[in-house]
Amino acid sequence: MIITTELKGLSIREPWAGYIRDGPKDIETRTWHTNYRGWLLLCASQKPKGKYSSNAFALAKISDSRPMIKADEPRALVKAKQGLFSWVLSEIVPLNPFPVKGALSLFKVSRAALNHLADSNIIEIKPKPNLKAKMAQLSLKRSMLLQERKRRIEAKYRGEVINETLTL
Repeated sequence: MIITTELKGLSIREPWAGYIRDGPKDIETRTWHTNYRGWLLLCASQKPKGKYSSNAFALAKISDSRPMIKADEPRALVKAKQGLFSWVLSEIVPLNPFPVKGALSLFKVSRAALNHLADSNIIEIKPKPNLKAKMAQLSLKRSMLLQERKRRIEAKYRGEVINETLTL
């Protein structure tokens, strides 16, 4: 099972979408490089019409993005040319197709699509860490520690002895 907080999507035209889902294609080519590594929801674009058009059809990991070389041709099913990048896909998981609205470039997958995958026990959605709440909690702890430190220093100057340990 794939555990994730969010998922990026990538639209792919037919017939390449089918070649990725059903084999033998495991390199997608783009005219741009990506630093993104991780799981993608692969979606077939609306046009041209094909077996998976307008549907999510697979999950895959991007394990590499590099300038395309001649040796990539059999796995990419296109001729290598200047300016193309090979996005190496691994761990391809074919899906029962379901409707998804794709977009250009890498896109954030909708909550509805994530829920569909979770309901199908394909992914587990891990909640995003609430950074604001964590920062507020740390700030409060720091404030309390500073107040306690100030109280101890003032008590020391008054000649008082404080035996309790400082814990929060």
